[in-house]
Amino acid sequence: MKNLNKNSKEKEVDNAMDNYTDYLEGNGLSLVYANIIKVFLEFLNNEGIEFKDISQETLTHYFLKKKYKQTSKNLLINAGRNYADFLGNENAKNVFAEIKTRTVEKHLPEYITLEELESALVDLKTNHSRKINCRKLEVIVYTLFWFGCRRQNWLHLDRKDIDLVNCTAVFKNTKTKVDYSVSFPAEIGELLSSYFQSEVQEEDKNFCNITEQQLRDLIEKMQNYLQKPFHIHTMRHSVARHLVNHLGVPVNVVQAHLNHSSLETTTGYLRNTDEDNRKIMSKHINHKGG
Repeated sequence: MKNLNKNSKEKEVDNAMDNYTDYLEGNGLSLVYANIIKVFLEFLNNEGIEFKDISQETLTHYFLKKKYKQTSKNLLINAGRNYADFLGNENAKNVFAEIKTRTVEKHLPEYITLEELESALVDLKTNHSRKINCRKLEVIVYTLFWFGCRRQNWLHLDRKDIDLVNCTAVFKNTKTKVDYSVSFPAEIGELLSSYFQSEVQEEDKNFCNITEQQLRDLIEKMQNYLQKPFHIHTMRHSVARHLVNHLGVPVNVVQAHLNHSSLETTTGYLRNTDEDNRKIMSKHINHKGG
């Protein structure tokens, strides 16, 4: 009986999220809210609390249990206000209204240079080529960088979605359900062509036959070689900076490459440290003066 009740509650949450997602899409609001609220509702179910009956104590307990930082707290507060408004629940509205969001200091985006990436690739090929051959390692690393896509997009990319003639790849946008394409250098196209000829795509695998766990292992090893914070999203920051700062690609074109809906998000990837600004200024001043 307990399992039946649990399954029933899970179905209720799923149904509620389907309706809420429709509401968000219809009003042009972020679908992230639905994900945040779903996790919160699952917590409430485990605690035997209805959303309409939440209190300040409920939220305090939730924040402590999840060990949320202020950014995540702000997100739940805003999502909770919106969901309460969607339901027309006055108590929940009041509970979320009593909590104030706090300004969070924005951290500069983590990134690596193409030179750092290539140095880590050398270490990777030297120490990891027994498990994955060198050409395949190059394909993995360079496509993660030049495609500038999200992890799941990369993991689900099929060879039929890669055009080696025009050097483009087509991805599925999981948020908007609208496909988008990215361009990559001709030399990456040549690398892919060579690799595709050497290894066929396996059934139920992505374009380079790599599983999510294998990718995680490689990223962890690269972080060790780089000796700095590094994850797949770092590649998105890095290629954005490379395209703008080194290749002179317009920011709005980079926005499309990263599939950002807002130009502000893209420019956020490009924020510089004081040291970055010093190097850029020095380069331009010396060039002009020479």
